[in-house]
Amino acid sequence: GDMNSSPAWPVYKAMRRRWADLAVEASPEPEPTWAWRPGWRRMLRIDHVFGSGVTAETTGVHAVAGSDHHALVVDVALSPR
Repeated sequence: GDMNSSPAWPVYKAMRRRWADLAVEASPEPEPTWAWRPGWRRMLRIDHVFGSGVTAETTGVHAVAGSDHHALVVDVALSPR
């Protein structure tokens, strides 16, 4: 989601106590999702996908017209129960 929080922020840390950061599970160094200005190089990862009961397989970041954030996509597989 659009958390506007880096992994160093308390809200991110609180979420991580309960759920896995699926982008990190899919890629140890996920791509940044936000830049200071449109067209500039992305510098911060402030958007996240949290979850449990799934296996993160791949992740990617994609430009979205009209947004200052790039879309974070994580492909997941359901974990057997």
